[in-house]
Amino acid sequence: MIIYFGFIRQMCDILTKKYIFIILDPFSSMVSPFLLGKNGVKFVEAKFLDLNGVLRSRTFPVDRYLTVIREIGFGFDGSSVGFFPVEDSDAVAMPLEDTLRITPYKDTAMVLCDVLKDGKSFHGFGKNILKNLLEKIPYDVFIGPEIEFYLTKDGRPVDEAGYMSSSPMDVGEGFKKEFMNFLQESNSDFNIQVAHHEVGPSQHEVELKYDKAIPMINKLISYKYLLRKIAEQKGFEVTYMPKPFFEKAGSGMHFHISLWEGENPLFFENENEISDLAKSFIAGILEHSREIALVTNGTVNSYKRLIAGYEAPVYCVWGFANRSAEIRIPKYRILKPSTARIEVRSLDGLNDHFLACAVLIKAGMIGIEKEMEAPEPFQKNAYRLTEDECEKLGVKMLPKSLGEAIEEAKKGTIVKGLLGNDLFDNFVEDKEREWEQYCDYLNNNSESIETKNVTNWELKKYFRM
Repeated sequence: MIIYFGFIRQMCDILTKKYIFIILDPFSSMVSPFLLGKNGVKFVEAKFLDLNGVLRSRTFPVDRYLTVIREIGFGFDGSSVGFFPVEDSDAVAMPLEDTLRITPYKDTAMVLCDVLKDGKSFHGFGKNILKNLLEKIPYDVFIGPEIEFYLTKDGRPVDEAGYMSSSPMDVGEGFKKEFMNFLQESNSDFNIQVAHHEVGPSQHEVELKYDKAIPMINKLISYKYLLRKIAEQKGFEVTYMPKPFFEKAGSGMHFHISLWEGENPLFFENENEISDLAKSFIAGILEHSREIALVTNGTVNSYKRLIAGYEAPVYCVWGFANRSAEIRIPKYRILKPSTARIEVRSLDGLNDHFLACAVLIKAGMIGIEKEMEAPEPFQKNAYRLTEDECEKLGVKMLPKSLGEAIEEAKKGTIVKGLLGNDLFDNFVEDKEREWEQYCDYLNNNSESIETKNVTNWELKKYFRM
């Protein structure tokens, strides 16, 4: 036994010379204290996403984390994050040690948490909503998010480059390489596919390989935080705000989704066609896009992005290789079983990613369960559709404002069904308060409710969210 533990310790010394890495079961409880101590980690930041997409956090000295927090979690006020009423607000955040990661500040690690109520996983926490939904589905759900962001300094873009620009026009090229290098060396489960400059000035994307839904969302949350820390060290600031700059491309969080049954990809039919099951999944999302928009696009600023002609969808249509549609079927050459998927392009990055994933899957599964038929693929430029054409074709539009999205969610069943009545009411009240504050700001500044300008109110509220 002594020899065995000596071997484990020696291997850990080798593996952790430079960075801490993801702690993997079944050895996590045995080696994580050793790894933290050996790497000079002094603090552990424990984090979770609330229903509005705000990353909540507490910081603990590493000794307290190792001796107390990792075993019993920590208490917090659940009413202040929208989970519980004030009269019954005590909750517990429990670290999930398979999400333990080093940050760019080598003396600090981070870990994501589950949320517990009365000693049990809280059913209204986004991760648990998604987990409970996936357990009822006879398929494996894979997600590949594309998170777009602006690299800024003093609140402005740091270059005027465009799509796929290179250095020296792309001022952020070195930053992207440093971020990719950090992920590859210190967090080996991040499988990076590609990085490039996006359409907007100083707008970027670093793409990860798809994974099963919950592990992918965990990686996405960590990715976004780590990206900001690397930018901070380089004197930049990252924003995931959907529309930080007027008349510039907005930043989305496109979700690539595929369903599998074991090794069998269910969205593939042949090299030119997706399956009927995929079409039913698409039909379900298109049918319910308006009512789930309060989750997928849950801020005032979200609807400044959903404007025709600025790299974001407006109409609830789908098509092959059509980037003006809400749902695109990627088709660079021919369709292949391993890559057949749908891309939902409406989402942005300011939401509870677990809940956003859940409402999309739920909508898609309703389509499958009801054997809904998708409309014919739309192969024209959807940005040029008029309201009269939409009415004639039976095409729905995404909501035009947060206020409209609130009303659609109230009329729908998906968000309420996933959250439960009480939590849904709290969620809607938060969004109504947000909408009212924005409307008051516009009124006080003599601005129209129809304005597409990005206001100071939005910048203060969302730029660092």
